[in-house]
Amino acid sequence: MQFLSDHKVLSVIIAFIFLIIFIGLGNYLYVTFAGGNVPVPEIPREKITVGSGEQLNLLVLGDSTSVAQGADYDQGYVIKSAELLSEDYQVTHQNFGVSGAVINDVVVDQLPRSEDFTPDLVLVAVAANDVTHLTSLKDIERDTQTIIDELKSRSQDVKIVFTGSASMGDVKRLGYPLRWIAGYRTRQINDVMLKTVESNSNVSFAYIARETGTTFADKGDDFLAADKFHPNAAGYELWAQVISASLINALSAESE
Repeated sequence: MQFLSDHKVLSVIIAFIFLIIFIGLGNYLYVTFAGGNVPVPEIPREKITVGSGEQLNLLVLGDSTSVAQGADYDQGYVIKSAELLSEDYQVTHQNFGVSGAVINDVVVDQLPRSEDFTPDLVLVAVAANDVTHLTSLKDIERDTQTIIDELKSRSQDVKIVFTGSASMGDVKRLGYPLRWIAGYRTRQINDVMLKTVESNSNVSFAYIARETGTTFADKGDDFLAADKFHPNAAGYELWAQVISASLINALSAESE
């Protein structure tokens, strides 16, 4: 009887292993063939000034979405937000975002490269790659605070806006159960970032996952690029509405 019991347990373990292998192989094939590749746009790295009026220095740090991968750069939220702000300000903006960046890349690479630019307003568009790279929540909290501290060391009155991660559970390039896992990780990371943001003055959150995730889930083909991962021009337009509003609100809020 003990032999039969052990045999059943072994059969269950073997079946479970094969199931994991099958799911892993299926997801690998799905991720590999579900969409094509989209190039990283060549973007201007120098300072760009638009508009007239009171001077406003806008610093951009982030990942592939900050350079509008999946569309043309002028269709991305950086240019659209700068143009909207330029209706009331003379906006000088400079973008240090890099495709593939995780939050620690902002700390160790982008902040040092941007140290000669003293901003009035900062957009930090990062965290989606931290979802897929399994960055620990402790590291997310630490690096979010480090970014805030470094920027405030340049100017105590600087206004900072974080986007957090997009709704990675709605990315069509990922198959199931990876989408469920990515959705859960998105909520975890955004909760940690939001908590850190709310514990600091003059720092706010442009919640693109909450505000646009349902649209991407329902109509992803209309808003995703050919790789089924990055937004297309229409997707960036959706994000730009959320991000621009958050930047404007950050400027209108009284310094604490």
